[in-house]
Amino acid sequence: MQIIIFKTMLKIGSVFLLAYIIITGYAQPVAVTIESTANGFVLMRNGTPYFIKGAGGDAFPERLKEYGGNSIRTWGTDVNTITLLDKAQQLGLTVTMGLWVGHQEHGFDYNNAAAVQTQLEAFRVLVKQYKDHPAVLAWGIGNEVELSINASSLNKKVWDAINEIAAMIHQEDGNHPTLTVTAGIDINKAKDIMQRAPQLDMIGVNSYGGIGDVANILKAAAWQKPYIITEWGPNGPWEVNKTTWGAPIEQTSTEKASLYKSRYETAILGNPGKCVGSYVFLWANKVEETPTWFGLFMPTVAGEETEVVDVMQYEWSGSWPINRAPKITTAVINSRSANQNPILINDIGNNAMISVTDPEGDPLTYEFLFRPESGTAGTTNSPPATISFLPGLIDHQNTSSITFHAPADPQNFRLYIFVHDDHNNVATANIPFRVALEPLVSTDPNTIYPIMDAYVRSGTYTTEKYGASDNQRLLTKSDPANESNVRETYLGFAIGSINKGIDKVLLRVFGSNAQDTKTAVLGTRSDTWTENQINWSNKPLPSVQESASLDTAAIKSNVNAYYEWNVTGFVNQARYDKVNFVTFILKNIASSDNPTEWRSRETRPNPPALVFNLNGGDIVLGVEEDRNHTFIYPNPFSQSISINGASKKSMKQITVLSTKGDTLFTRDVFTNTTELTLGNDLAKGLYLLQIQWNDGQITYHKLVKE
Repeated sequence: MQIIIFKTMLKIGSVFLLAYIIITGYAQPVAVTIESTANGFVLMRNGTPYFIKGAGGDAFPERLKEYGGNSIRTWGTDVNTITLLDKAQQLGLTVTMGLWVGHQEHGFDYNNAAAVQTQLEAFRVLVKQYKDHPAVLAWGIGNEVELSINASSLNKKVWDAINEIAAMIHQEDGNHPTLTVTAGIDINKAKDIMQRAPQLDMIGVNSYGGIGDVANILKAAAWQKPYIITEWGPNGPWEVNKTTWGAPIEQTSTEKASLYKSRYETAILGNPGKCVGSYVFLWANKVEETPTWFGLFMPTVAGEETEVVDVMQYEWSGSWPINRAPKITTAVINSRSANQNPILINDIGNNAMISVTDPEGDPLTYEFLFRPESGTAGTTNSPPATISFLPGLIDHQNTSSITFHAPADPQNFRLYIFVHDDHNNVATANIPFRVALEPLVSTDPNTIYPIMDAYVRSGTYTTEKYGASDNQRLLTKSDPANESNVRETYLGFAIGSINKGIDKVLLRVFGSNAQDTKTAVLGTRSDTWTENQINWSNKPLPSVQESASLDTAAIKSNVNAYYEWNVTGFVNQARYDKVNFVTFILKNIASSDNPTEWRSRETRPNPPALVFNLNGGDIVLGVEEDRNHTFIYPNPFSQSISINGASKKSMKQITVLSTKGDTLFTRDVFTNTTELTLGNDLAKGLYLLQIQWNDGQITYHKLVKE
């Protein structure tokens, strides 16, 4: 730094003089030493005992100072290091300067002497650059360099390299002690470091669930120097109970606060003369396993504070904050806590609730957010919108409880609950849950769900099996200019349970398109396809008689809703002919830039459905006689039909219906009725003849006009 200043002085003359005064004005190192007393070790800064009340992470340094903290720990250096040091000095904070030592896990070879020396010289430059800054407290050489490496596989030359770095620091900087930071501690690791890195002045231990054992382990290893707990906090995801499907169970912010308090008082304050302080983790926010596991603050610009921040203020300053964070009592899904493995078996009607109190009785707002399990790591200081959550699952919220429907995918999720007061405080909880829905079975006798559905695609995608690879949606698209853009949707329904008279049948499918378009439906009796195997090449084709569109629906742009097609005649005819399975084919008949996207049977809520309007009559399946040999003939007919048979006198009324279920006309039947003239009123085609009997029964018969 002095060489750079000298060159600058030569170049800009008197302008430099001011810069020189500013730089040298706080380029005065503050000596930090370790004293051994009758009561153990004491860290001394500028001749005064200095117990580290520190935080890992450099967010919100003003709050750290205000709440009684005195030090920040970093893991490495970057372009922002000098800004951090200056800010710390301004606030009266210190910094343990991290030097990021290469990890064997990441490919650093400690048998490569040249690489080891290059690393050391790079650190020499950094030490010279920052050693005289008054905010520097100590040098942290490496962080968990042994992580993820078995003790038997670890190249112990890493400790030799760390020892050489410590010796170099002592040579370049006589004012600040050195330490290395380990991932937990055991007796053999401590002994290896003592033997191979005697130049270290202290050891730093990152410990979570095992923090209570650190002092005893170091004592058993005969460690003769002070130590710092360089990371500590809640139990890590690797240390907690898990659900039956392996999801780690995170504690609520209230449970964490209790744990932080106990650990600080027992493992840190409880070992005077050995432990010279600690750095709580994490004075920021971080997505690791979850967005809330380690961070003491919410990932928002405002940095809402959890109850753990209250605890740290109390431990550092001796006083609780004037306004404290809300406290969580319980949080459940369908009356089951996270430890009770909540599994959603119903697509709708699920409930979640949280019980919270606020120490000052502040008004509270409740936020419920769903997120797939991802394990995504990374830090963020941005609003929660930058962390992806699933929208649209909440059907109703009543302050601290919600009713919600299950996510569509049969996978693992978490429900995050954030409870905010009006003083920038927050309580957090999350509940892992699984979606394992029961089979899609209708409890309404007038509604049938498909037993399989899929879409197919033309052109270069003719062999793609989207029912297996993309079963969460259905697509339709028309594109005369590019056949590879064409999609059609197939829906298969088992209709054998429908034995009552059908007045009307609607095919209902939930979906939308960004543009106005039209979608037609065709029907076929084919049952030769399966959801996981159907593609464009093997899709069932309607017969010549089935090739006409049954109905058309106009899709309104950006309107996500149920759309309906009248398929009454097709279903009526199929049931009359004893057909138990039908397939409907959706095709767009108007071009659009984007496909129309429909919800599939795997998507909850609002799966596709056939909705029936049934009457009390029974369908007569495939016969032209019933009720003690009453005959209707000829069939097909041209002008009139004759009614004869022993039970004719039991008939009351005959109604002719269209295949869509519309009533065309009705005739009363008398004991002397032998013939009904129908031909003048009906066009050629298929009809249904409804017979109402004197005893109230209704039967149906196929009727064909030539």
